[in-house]
Amino acid sequence: MLAARPQILLLDEPTTLLDLRNRARLLKHLESLDQMLVLSTHDLDLAASCDEAVIIHDGRLLAQGDAVQLVQQRGVPRGSRMKAPISKMQATARTLQEARMGANTPRVNPRPAGQGSDFIPGTLLVGFYQPLNTPVHRAPLWFKGTLFFGLFLLLAVTSWQVALVALVASTFCALWAGVPASQLWLVVRTLSLLLLIMVGYYVFTGQYASGADAIATMLTAFYASRALLVSTPLPVLIDGFVRLCSPLRFVGLSPERLGLLIALMVRSIPALMDRWGALRRAAVARNLPKHMYWRLLIPWVVQAVDYATATARALRARHVDELK
Repeated sequence: MLAARPQILLLDEPTTLLDLRNRARLLKHLESLDQMLVLSTHDLDLAASCDEAVIIHDGRLLAQGDAVQLVQQRGVPRGSRMKAPISKMQATARTLQEARMGANTPRVNPRPAGQGSDFIPGTLLVGFYQPLNTPVHRAPLWFKGTLFFGLFLLLAVTSWQVALVALVASTFCALWAGVPASQLWLVVRTLSLLLLIMVGYYVFTGQYASGADAIATMLTAFYASRALLVSTPLPVLIDGFVRLCSPLRFVGLSPERLGLLIALMVRSIPALMDRWGALRRAAVARNLPKHMYWRLLIPWVVQAVDYATATARALRARHVDELK
């Protein structure tokens, strides 16, 4: 393909399932090319490095403009900005759109989250990396990891008062990392049914202190995890996890395989929730009553199996089964 010297290269998810070293090698090679690069990606690390980007969802153009601004405004899945921005990656539908429709084509302004956005609220429980320049982002991974695991060790042996202090601290840490307060409140709304059940149980049994401890610990886990995930690129997290698990080689376990399992799990959650959201929107379009939404479970499970099968094929094609 490159031997023909095309003027434009089209890339579809070029960094998917690449480790940090091979990912860096690929991006370094792309940086050296003279051609314009137009790419499709869910990797914010790659998207924020482009000069311009668009967001397409369900076949519709949702937003278009500066890549970094769109990544910060929309919080779409998932990645970080490269240390060396790829200036040649003018990966935009604008280029193709202007070539087809003329330069006067109006842009679609991004809509703030919560105002008609099509993104699934449940995916916000996981958190997506935001390429910001906050002190939380600049902190080294070993420091954030030590605080993260130390926090939960502390919560395991202390009282409900400490859990409430930890909840306040994790909330401020998440806000400091650039997580909007509306998204933190959305976590509470998403978990509202579970929280109501927990409150009812602990009030009924009179275990007020235990209830406060359990609820505060659960919310602390979500907020602390979100602060960690929005401030650290997923490949960096996985690489750190692999280094942390390196002593397991002595007992015959592969840290690389464990890291791959974590990466697949984290990537699968928003993918499966996005499929559930698509089924719900289809049900709404067909006026399906809400009390019949349980019927969506079967097609959702079928799609989940299809997603797992496609992932397995991709791993097999990359000879991941040879990973040791």
